Amino acid sequence: MSRFTRTARIVAVSALGVPLTLAGTGVAQAGEYHHDSGPGRQTAVQGGSLVGLLGQVNPALNVGGILSKGSVNQKAYSASSANSGVQQSGGHGSGRQTAVQGGDLVGGLLQVNPAANVGGIGNSGWVHQNAYSASSANSGVQQSGGSGHGHGHGGHDSSGGQESFQAGDLVSGLVQVDPAVNAGGILNSGDVTQTAYSNSSANSGVQQSGSGGHGGGHGGGHGGGSQKAAQGGSLLGLNLQINPTVNIGGILSSGDVHQSAASTGSSNSGVQQS
Repeated sequence: MSRFTRTARIVAVSALGVPLTLAGTGVAQAGEYHHDSGPGRQTAVQGGSLVGLLGQVNPALNVGGILSKGSVNQKAYSASSANSGVQQSGGHGSGRQTAVQGGDLVGGLLQVNPAANVGGIGNSGWVHQNAYSASSANSGVQQSGGSGHGHGHGGHDSSGGQESFQAGDLVSGLVQVDPAVNAGGILNSGDVTQTAYSNSSANSGVQQSGSGGHGGGHGGGHGGGSQKAAQGGSLLGLNLQINPTVNIGGILSSGDVHQSAASTGSSNSGVQQS
């Protein structure tokens, strides 16, 4: 008697429901899923919504050191992740990851996570400001790991593979705004040091990475590590990422000025396999 245990999550919304989501509402898996072929298997099924929205606003803001005689040291740090899709990670053992995501009639994910410092204005001391914003947003399918050992039998794939199917949406949008801003060292008599850094990632498509596996095929089977993805089209799809890094300082200042701004980001609305 074979033993079969499945872990799945199905999100189904009837035509009468119009949900508004303000927190993570997707499917996230990390760990083990047991199946008759071995441990480490992960399976996720997510139904589509009539209207599904996820909004996240997490600002980090410092305001101070204005018309002050002392030193000013400000640090603003914002790091958040938002998921309304499917995320699978780990899955050691047989290691197969399978995800099915239904389409939405109208779907949207909005993430606004600014990090800002305002200070050291009309100040007589030194000013140090550091603003850092790092966020990730996912409304699609993300699979990572899925490594394992096994053998294929009778034409079936062995462990370590990743399979994903993503249906298209009628209207979908992913908008991410994560600025890092420093404003200080204005009319200041001390030294000014400003650092602004923004690092964000946005995915509304399919991302598969690290599907390593070892195995041999028997009877036409294949070894581990295969990646398969199918993505449907959308009538109207938008993936917008705005992550500026800005330093405003050293204006009418009598001290040294050091400014550093760096912005790195990645955005995917298609299929990525690595």
